[in-house]
Amino acid sequence: MQRPSFASREEYARHFIDIEYWQPYVEAICERHNLAPSHHIQRGLPGSNPVFIVDERYVVKIYTRLFGGAESSARELELYSLFARFPQLPFPILLAFGTLFPVGQELSLI
Repeated sequence: MQRPSFASREEYARHFIDIEYWQPYVEAICERHNLAPSHHIQRGLPGSNPVFIVDERYVVKIYTRLFGGAESSARELELYSLFARFPQLPFPILLAFGTLFPVGQELSLI
């Protein structure tokens, strides 16, 4: 599997919510974190990064090099650390995070 590559923001926009394009990546992420098999993948709410709902149970967010992905993912990880301090509040729980490709490239959060 090769890292997703986009020549422009316009090309990224064409693939942004394309489940068929992202499905192999989402499945690889789920498999890596022992959440496989992923039977049903649907789009999440659009933002700056692709987000998918897997089996109506997990949310997979994929950060790319566009839109400051590395910085955004680091900030989001900090938020989940803060959320974990308040288990009595209805915050989402971070189950896993990591990269599909060498460090400094795409990061996924589940």
